[in-house]
Amino acid sequence: MYTKQKLIWDFFRQHPYRTALSLLLGFIASILLILLPISLGKYFDLLFGYHSYRAHFLDALPFSFWDTIPQFITFFITITLLWQVTNFGYRYLTAELGLLFSHELRTLLFEHQMFIPLSEYDQKGYGKYLLRYSGDLAAIRNYLVSGVLRFTTDLMLITMALFGLFLLSPPLLSGLLIGLGGMIIIIYFLNRILYDRSVVVRNRRSGLLAYVNQRLQAMDTIQAFNRYVPEQKRFADRSQIVYQAGTKYQKIYQLIYTLVPVLLYLTLALTLFAYAQSSDTLDRLHQGNLLAFVLLFLTVMPNVRRLLRVTTVWKVGHVSFEKLIRILQLSQINQLPETPFTYKGGAITFQNLGFSYNGKKYVIKNLNAQIPPYSGFTFIHGRTGSGKTTLIKLLLALYHPTEGQILIDGQNIHQVHPKSLRKHITVVSEEFPLLGRTVFEAISYSRKADKRPKAQSVLNFLQADLPPDNHLHLDDRIGELGDRLSKSQIKMLLYARAMISNKPIFLIEDPFKNLPTAVKNRILLWLNEHRNEKNFLFFTSKQGIAKLLPQINQTISL
Repeated sequence: MYTKQKLIWDFFRQHPYRTALSLLLGFIASILLILLPISLGKYFDLLFGYHSYRAHFLDALPFSFWDTIPQFITFFITITLLWQVTNFGYRYLTAELGLLFSHELRTLLFEHQMFIPLSEYDQKGYGKYLLRYSGDLAAIRNYLVSGVLRFTTDLMLITMALFGLFLLSPPLLSGLLIGLGGMIIIIYFLNRILYDRSVVVRNRRSGLLAYVNQRLQAMDTIQAFNRYVPEQKRFADRSQIVYQAGTKYQKIYQLIYTLVPVLLYLTLALTLFAYAQSSDTLDRLHQGNLLAFVLLFLTVMPNVRRLLRVTTVWKVGHVSFEKLIRILQLSQINQLPETPFTYKGGAITFQNLGFSYNGKKYVIKNLNAQIPPYSGFTFIHGRTGSGKTTLIKLLLALYHPTEGQILIDGQNIHQVHPKSLRKHITVVSEEFPLLGRTVFEAISYSRKADKRPKAQSVLNFLQADLPPDNHLHLDDRIGELGDRLSKSQIKMLLYARAMISNKPIFLIEDPFKNLPTAVKNRILLWLNEHRNEKNFLFFTSKQGIAKLLPQINQTISL
């Protein structure tokens, strides 16, 4: 069971030394940062010959440079350089932990997305899951870095600073705390408004990203039908919505950003004014202590600002965590059966099989049929939209039946582990595009040199009757999902991929569509040579295939 807390704590447990070192460096840097303004106050006393008892605790250090100004300067430069080193180490380690957290979550997310049921993608679209890799992971990384690690060190620093301020002057600290309490109330309500507007901005940006992703995939249609102007107008309208949401967000964000330091300075000014008007002269600060008090307050102001804004980081990160966790839970909701599939010949049985995408209109209804083992050629015929592609995905256990079942060798294929099932089934269909950078990677899913001879042999066989100038080579680039190839080349490589796998059950959709005659004849030769060794299921809407494959043993109509 994934939760936000579990993901974070598991990450810390996996990287305990980096986490501990980051917090330790942050703690040391915080101490050094507090020493800088306090020591300046001491220097002020030393310069003018004052004796400050409230800052006398600095003399408790194992070494003291308070006797002369040169000694003090040496001390001051030393702690300044040490602060630089420790602060750099802390900030770098914190940033690295954030990047590592994103990297591990990104890997976990992709692994889970591999096992999300295909019907989930078909129902909700791919854009939704693509968006998790952009804004959501950035917000989650910010949650860890700013909302957990830096929040922890800021809290340590401010706690130590408050203790230092208390040692310097309890009355001044009391005045500051009263003013800070009022600030917290004001910033809290502004942060609530900011959070609501940030959610709107993120949703608008996500919608625009999904729109652009969809249009880029349909660029062929846009250019072929001259849809430049309407698409540009739609994009401009959507972009304007993003812009308007962004301006509303920025009004509140910049108000908080500028208001926090103003309120801090006003709080300090009113505190100092009230202190100056105080009639209690016995508790008046020496000049050095007063300077140290002011400098220390100014030093921790950035940390106070971050602390006041951290609620927005938490809320935005929490929303992104929830979206991520919903995806991670999908693989648990759809647990994969552990039972392995055992191949015994490939007898296929459809028992009252039905499938519906929305639970209402059935694509396939009451399909009953039997295909014997090693039955050679089976012709599955249906008009366009009759469910041929759906049936292929059901046979591969990519979809689950709405009703009925599919048995292969007497085993319900949706009650066995799909990976073991798919070791015995291959597919030739444009619904399953080519993956890889080169022809070799696309047809073999491998980069190993020992796989090349077999891939080359299959490619040579299919291209034997093509002119040499039209031959594809193993190292030819195919583009993104084969977009550099012609349709006939894609179809030939889909066959090559299936033939190299040499699995006993072949699912072939529109078997000879887009194939040149020379390649089609080579494929027919190969099919006839293997018809007694395998089960070939041909899914098509054209009756003419029966003339090309007269050895068809049975026909199933959808």
